[in-house]
Amino acid sequence: MLVLGGTGLFGSHLLPRIFSYLESKKQPASFTIVSSDKERSLSRFPKLKHSRINLVNCNLLVDSSIQGIDPPTHVLHMANVSAAQTFSGTDQLSKYTLLSNSVALIKSVSRSGTTRKIVFTSSGVAYGDSATYTETENSNINHLHPLSSLGFAKMNAEYLLNMLALEINASLTICRCFSFISPYLPVDLHYALGNFVSNAVEGKPITIKGDGTDLRSYQHVDDAIDWIISLLFMNQPPLLINVGSSRPISIKDLAGLVRQLVNPNMLINVLDEHSEAHNFRRTSYVPSLLLSSRLGLRNRRTLEDSIIELAAAHSR
Repeated sequence: MLVLGGTGLFGSHLLPRIFSYLESKKQPASFTIVSSDKERSLSRFPKLKHSRINLVNCNLLVDSSIQGIDPPTHVLHMANVSAAQTFSGTDQLSKYTLLSNSVALIKSVSRSGTTRKIVFTSSGVAYGDSATYTETENSNINHLHPLSSLGFAKMNAEYLLNMLALEINASLTICRCFSFISPYLPVDLHYALGNFVSNAVEGKPITIKGDGTDLRSYQHVDDAIDWIISLLFMNQPPLLINVGSSRPISIKDLAGLVRQLVNPNMLINVLDEHSEAHNFRRTSYVPSLLLSSRLGLRNRRTLEDSIIELAAAHSR
């Protein structure tokens, strides 16, 4: 299995769960994991030093090839510009370049004829301006807007990977991922939920920069990874599927829930300001999960339990 992006938020949950799954099926497997900084990845996740894992360096912002790896039967593409890079002001074009190079890399290693399955973790932003986020609707992206880089890059990667899958007769599943929570979620970047929990743990007021009415939903990354593993080994998976939670909550109510669960004495300040610093404002970003429900994919972790878990991780 070739894994791109196996050392980020999703990757930190992936390996233990996929090892467990394959062992339960008595399936031997080896992994090539692409990292832009091998030593940093090893220091963050020592379990990457494993006899079944080949961790290789490749900076997808400047390169689109790797040498000396076994042709993969399965490809899991989770690579993306990191949250820290986005927060620090990575230029918009880098988001497009990384995804373009990653697809070129997959094409270069998959044309040997061994690749049978490709799973790509795309994003809900590929829908563009939407109110329903249903898999049957067409994308509505303003491709000329400077802030469209990620959505346009994801949609372009979806198209190219679909063409590759048709060419080599492989199965492709595109997972359009929404918003997530994990004990590894950064609490010092641009994630509202991470910031709320961090402030609650530290006894600081929660500050909502907007008016607090925007709707979001949060899936625990463990559930997302379980879905992705199921789709990776499903006999007839869908081409496109949403991955996330369909439980909507406003940003203001989310702050109130964090206060209730973590620190009932904290203050909540609503500034009623709006900024497009990193992305468009989306008044609602909650996926339809009718398709995943029909496939038997369920969320087992509640938002409440996930918030308590993140607060406990941040308190250590």
